[in-house]
Amino acid sequence: MFRFKRWQFNNYLQNQNWNIKKFSSSNNPNNTNSSNNLPTSYSNGIKIMHFIQGVGICGIALTGYIASGIDPKKATEAEKKYKSNLMHYHKSFGIIMFGCIFPRLYFRFANTLPAHVSASSLEVLGGKLMHYALYGMLVIMPVTGVGMGYTSGYGAPFFSWKMPGVSKEKAATESYKQKASWFYKTHKQFGKILEYLIPMHIGATGYYYVVRGQNLLPRINPFIFK
Repeated sequence: MFRFKRWQFNNYLQNQNWNIKKFSSSNNPNNTNSSNNLPTSYSNGIKIMHFIQGVGICGIALTGYIASGIDPKKATEAEKKYKSNLMHYHKSFGIIMFGCIFPRLYFRFANTLPAHVSASSLEVLGGKLMHYALYGMLVIMPVTGVGMGYTSGYGAPFFSWKMPGVSKEKAATESYKQKASWFYKTHKQFGKILEYLIPMHIGATGYYYVVRGQNLLPRINPFIFK
């Protein structure tokens, strides 16, 4: 009975293909690497999430960087308003990134990744470390940003809507002050690291194209569906 059930379960997984046939990279038999039977590009789900989060993170980093350069103690009223608007969009896009965490991780682990392009072992290692770091940032930055807004009692704006935070009474307690401070410091510290990771990630794509003559964009282009 146990063997039958195990066989039935394995067969179900193969037939269902994790219930993401439309977004799976393994459904097209022609879309594989003949040497190791791996896909030649990322799944449609990963492509879409990569595009959404890529645009969102660049916008978040840009608005945060510009806003951080405006000193509220020295700024004029117009500059203060400009900074406030920048942070409004910074936090609004941050909420979107927060909502993208689980879909991105789902598509990442539910799909087979494509084979790495021809490169040295050091370049392959560097690419893996970069992706691990960026995936970590995709979780850490939204979580700490939302956590900061929630524990401080200010909440976080989402365009015309606002995510509420804890009550002012609770936010005034020492426990929540410490939590809000930790979220703020962590968010700021990792944000500095992200400022370097983004150009490094984009620069690596340019390096492969210019130096090696390998165009990596079709592998992750959301407008090229399989």
